[in-house]
Amino acid sequence: MINVIFPMAGEGSRFGYVFKPFLRLDDSTFIEKAIEPFVKHIDSINNFYFIVTKEQEERYSVKERMSRIFNVPFEVIIIPEKTEGPYQTIK
Repeated sequence: MINVIFPMAGEGSRFGYVFKPFLRLDDSTFIEKAIEPFVKHIDSINNFYFIVTKEQEERYSVKERMSRIFNVPFEVIIIPEKTEGPYQTIK
C-alpha cells in the first residue's frame, strides 16, 4: 500500500494568486483531475494527503470541500505558513 501526497500550499501566482486546486476545468476541478490517474489504482493506495496552509484552510474550507468532492480515503494536513516549494512542504 502506498500514500499519495499532494503539496497544495502554494500561492497560485501563475493563476492570479487564486487557490488552484478548486479552479474549474471543464466539468471538474484541478484537484479532481490531479487524483484521477490514481483512483484506478485505489486498491493499492492507503491514503491521499493534501497539504495546505492554515490560511488556505480558513479561507477556502479545504477539509469540508474535499469531503464533498472525494469518496476516497484522505486527510488534509494543515501547516502554519507557506514554504519555499513542494519539497519543503512535504519535508
